[in-house]
Amino acid sequence: MIERKYIARGEWDYYDFLINKYFWIKHGLDNAIGIRKKNLIDIVAILEENNVIYWLQGKTLLGVFKNGCLIEDDHDDDLSIWIGQKELVISIFQTHLSSIGFKKIRENEHMISFERDFRYIDICFFRSYSSKIVGYGDKRFPAKYFNSLDTIKFEGISFNIPSNTSDLLKKMYPEYFGEIKIRIFKILSKFYTVLFSPQKILKKVLSKLSSIMIRFPSFINILISPITQLFGIKYQELSLEDFLNLKVEPTDSFNWKWRARHLNIVTNDREFIIVKDILTYLSSKSVINSIENSIEESELIIPFNIPSNLDMDFWWSGNNYFWYCIKYKFRKGVIPYADVNKYLINKTNKPIPYSSDYYDSLEKMNEEMIKSFLSKFPIEITDNAVIGGKHRVFAMIGRLLDEEKYIPFKVIKINN
Repeated sequence: MIERKYIARGEWDYYDFLINKYFWIKHGLDNAIGIRKKNLIDIVAILEENNVIYWLQGKTLLGVFKNGCLIEDDHDDDLSIWIGQKELVISIFQTHLSSIGFKKIRENEHMISFERDFRYIDICFFRSYSSKIVGYGDKRFPAKYFNSLDTIKFEGISFNIPSNTSDLLKKMYPEYFGEIKIRIFKILSKFYTVLFSPQKILKKVLSKLSSIMIRFPSFINILISPITQLFGIKYQELSLEDFLNLKVEPTDSFNWKWRARHLNIVTNDREFIIVKDILTYLSSKSVINSIENSIEESELIIPFNIPSNLDMDFWWSGNNYFWYCIKYKFRKGVIPYADVNKYLINKTNKPIPYSSDYYDSLEKMNEEMIKSFLSKFPIEITDNAVIGGKHRVFAMIGRLLDEEKYIPFKVIKINN
């Protein structure tokens, strides 16, 4: 099994599923096939032993039926059961599946998901919507395909599949059967729905507005601020008092899991998350010495899979990112994460990015440079917590620790 540095705890967040996806893209989707087969075979065997009526679903069904194999780039594997057996499956997990290494990573009204060896299987809960229509979530199918089940051999084992699967799959995945016109119609239907739904358009526009404002010159943000405030987005200067009372990360943020190594070392394992409390914590020389002795520099040597920010090695090979912002404060030309691969590709006798040697090689910013920099690149705040610009916040903490002058941030403040 390929080594994983990050292990998700409990049920998965949206980002855990993304991380899983990019992990296997990086380490080879073909390397997951053996795990997927074993997981599928073991779960199906236990379902059958406990008289659960199941069948292959989705692209798992498509791959096995059409090609006799699992589709390599499928992000999960799918089974379905009738909703009436949901509680039985939950009971089976507690008594059987957990004992052979499966973890429950998701449960909602539409499905339950089990993971082992960093691959997961969704078990979808089918229900009847009429005498002719069945399905789960927002997916609907003709009931005639599920009133009785057929079987198919895969890896020498019989698996249940819907009756007349060939006809069903043509309806589910026309693009795999040469019926391109139907696929184009589906795409156009979705486009039409979005285009003529003002609420959806407005929601998409507002979700992008704050990220667009970050790229605007400050005078434009000042001009448009009366309008953006109507949508709960305000452009302003951040006073010292407001800065001291900021949370460095929202309390419910996924980053407390994903960036844990880097955040924990500067927050004492999340004990201090408000700027003024972090300043108090770091005012002790013994704390500083302890942190310095605990620092492991990230091993940023070869390019990462895009997006690098979701690459496990990027965040879990060290713990220095935020501490070095505090220690080295504002430096000229620090490369953003999005450009780290360009640096690594062209790295000839250059320091490892974000290492102590790297920061030592960069020129210190003076007050005028910092003022211009903070004006040009606002940080983002929502619910009094930083959601964009964390490194600048930690760099300012470093200035205050050294009893240097606070320089006001420009802020895009989002009122949820």
